[in-house]
Amino acid sequence: MESTKFITVRSLLTTLIVTLTLTLINLGWGEGFVFVWLRSWLIAFLIMQLASLWLVPIIKKYVS
Repeated sequence: MESTKFITVRSLLTTLIVTLTLTLINLGWGEGFVFVWLRSWLIAFLIMQLASLWLVPIIKKYVS
């Protein structure tokens, strides 16, 4: 079973990279970029963290 620490780090890095990339593509680097990106990242991280903690054990059960 994957540890909670690993799931948290994976969720943090994945959402950070994806939200940064998509925010840059959609808004470009300009005024308010950091605020919009950090807000988007926080929302994405919380969703991903909860989904990962819930889904990983279920997926492993069916894949193994």
